[in-house]
Amino acid sequence: MSIMSWLTKTPSPAGPDSRDVSGPVTFRGTENTQGNRYEVYQARNRADALAFLREQVVREERRYIVVETPEGSIGKDLIMIFDEATNTKIEYGERRPLEKP
Repeated sequence: MSIMSWLTKTPSPAGPDSRDVSGPVTFRGTENTQGNRYEVYQARNRADALAFLREQVVREERRYIVVETPEGSIGKDLIMIFDEATNTKIEYGERRPLEKP
């Protein structure tokens, strides 16, 4: 199964492999494809997904956090939060400074 078909398939209900990570957001799984790492979550709605993504820190290239919602999937990468279907920017993510060595 390709990553795009896996990411865009109809969300399944939380099962025994799911874990609650932030109240209304549930972890579904991780997929590694062509050097990219996709961490996929499921949320009840877009507002919950956006709140969750705003709290996530992405510091690695080729790492994507995707949250599936009934309104569509949204994701976060090193630069921005985006609509997963169209790859359009929703907002730029906050860039927190690295800790001092």
